[in-house]
Amino acid sequence: MSGKKEDQMTLFEMKEWWEDEWEGMPEFVQNDITSWKSIIIHLKDRNDMEAFGRLINQRIGKKTKSLWYPELTPAQLIKIRYVDSEDES
Repeated sequence: MSGKKEDQMTLFEMKEWWEDEWEGMPEFVQNDITSWKSIIIHLKDRNDMEAFGRLINQRIGKKTKSLWYPELTPAQLIKIRYVDSEDES
């Protein structure tokens, strides 16, 4: 049997399950929040770690894995709501 049936779609022509649900939804844009540059800093001892923390005005402990400079405060996303334009509440 050669050729494909005229009424049969290929895998890439099939409509995804979510396409009907997303019809008319607003576009989502995710801003790039990754760092521009990452640097590994080696500190000889605890005194050097504390001195470096004072230098950049941030608290650094033995378990600190990373930090932002200047210090980055986490976004308060719990206070953000998205509502339908028809919803007045």
